[in-house]
Amino acid sequence: MKTLLNAEEVRMWIEHLTLGQERRKNGAKKAAETRRKKQKRNNPMNTLFQQRTVNPQ
Repeated sequence: MKTLLNAEEVRMWIEHLTLGQERRKNGAKKAAETRRKKQKRNNPMNTLFQQRTVNPQ
């Protein structure tokens, strides 16, 4: 197959694109975890539940 890039350049681009894909995947995972933590922290019902389990009256 004829290409304008030599084999080394093709390998370089594949590596570059693969790294970008991995970083996006890891970033999305981290963002989901951060959203989950913020939601848990900002949920008033969660705070109320925690207070009742720590100091049952």
